[in-house]
This record gives sequence, structure tokens and C-alpha cells, in this order.
Amino acid sequence: MKYLYYNGEIRTETSEEIALNLIGKGWVEIQSQPDYNSATQHPPQWSGTEWIVRDLTAQEIFDRLPPYYETSAGIKLATSEQDQTAFTRMLALIDLTQMDPSEMVIIKDAAGEQHGVTVEQFKDLMKEYGAHCYSLHINP
Repeated sequence: MKYLYYNGEIRTETSEEIALNLIGKGWVEIQSQPDYNSATQHPPQWSGTEWIVRDLTAQEIFDRLPPYYETSAGIKLATSEQDQTAFTRMLALIDLTQMDPSEMVIIKDAAGEQHGVTVEQFKDLMKEYGAHCYSLHINP
């Protein structure tokens, strides 16, 4: 696969023959688009000579967040039904396996950032998170 650039347009071409034909007409082969984190960065843009990946501003990140609850620890936990189910399952698994309160677990916040907390801290967070989510159902 070749990535080609011409006059502000980027084209992906899988045919070697077509790519060579386009290059003969002035298109330039460029390197493939770099990876980026869509939660914290804009999609890569070709400058004409290189790929530019710009970070989102704090306001842009905030504007993209799904509905969330900010815990007393400052962790923003998403409150969709899917997120609530995932946290409930995690809590059930911790209880089922009788994890030690001092063991560490990893949770993801609404922006996808990971946070390490102890089982004891996680259970405390889930008490306040659960109370908040319950209030969403009784006070829509």
C-alpha cells in the first residue's frame, strides 16, 4: 500500500501500477499516517512535507467526555449503562475472588486514562459512584 500526496489531497493506493502512474503525473509518495490517541490528539494532518499530530486542548478533551461522575478522588467515571455494568462486574469479581484490600486494580476514567487504586479504594469509589448512578435512575 502506498500513500500519495498531490495538491492538498492524500490518496491510499494498493495497486503498484496505479501508484506508479500517479507518481508519473506529479503525485508524491509519503510515509503512512502515524498512530495517534483520539482521546487526547487531533487526527494527523499532512503539512505538505510531514505529518503533524496536535494535542487537543483541555477544553476540547472536556467537551468530548461522555457523561461522568467525578469521585472524591478526582477521577471522572463515565456513567453510561455500559460503564455502570463494567464497574459492577469488576466489583463482583473482586468480591468473588476475595481480593485483598491492599491489592492494586486498574480502572479507566471517562477520558480513557488508567488509574491504579487499591481494592479498598476501589470499593469506596464504587459506593459513591453507585449512589450517584442510582440517583440518575430515580431523578432523571
